[in-house]
Amino acid sequence: MFTQSRSLQYLPFRIRPSPPEFFRLCGEHEESVVHLLAACPSLAATAYLYRHNLVAGVVHWHLMRLHGFLPGSSCWFTHRPPAVVESSAVKILWDFSLQSASHHLSNHPDIVLFDYDLKKIYFIEISCPADVNVPSKEQEKLQKYQSLAHDYHLMYRMPVIIIPVVVGCTGVVSSNCITHLRRIPDFSNNLFCTIQKAAIIGTVHVLRCTNVI
Repeated sequence: MFTQSRSLQYLPFRIRPSPPEFFRLCGEHEESVVHLLAACPSLAATAYLYRHNLVAGVVHWHLMRLHGFLPGSSCWFTHRPPAVVESSAVKILWDFSLQSASHHLSNHPDIVLFDYDLKKIYFIEISCPADVNVPSKEQEKLQKYQSLAHDYHLMYRMPVIIIPVVVGCTGVVSSNCITHLRRIPDFSNNLFCTIQKAAIIGTVHVLRCTNVI
């Protein structure tokens, strides 16, 4: 009994927690799965941007095919979005800063679709956050362009629809995701699956960039 009691007193001094290991790329934050997949500042402009553009490219490819700018046999994976495409019926902007009479902190939606036939404007925002942050990021994207959408509604006399396309880095989506995606013209379940696939392929690219696989 005496020996056991001495051992219990001794253990806290003998077994000490090891110091946190910082992620080798940034050296600033503790290494974790969430930090690796979606929160490392050293990967923001490279691997994370590649994943973001891969998912956004799926939506842009879908709109280009829908409006006759691409043949039906084209592949989403090799699609390279042009900054502007336009016809008498629609105009599609990619990664384009929008101008208005007022100053807006956020004026750069990922994709903007002017549909002159339907008389609607679509602001489409893409994000691939950590899975735990999907709901909050979705709300952030919905609120981010409200003031800009109001200005464009007054300028063009057309309703402006904000569509957040938020897919977690492992393909997780919120319960509201399909509701938002259905507002994309000619949405289908196949498009939804392709968006998820692009997010997962992008995450595999992140892991390869960090030599995890």
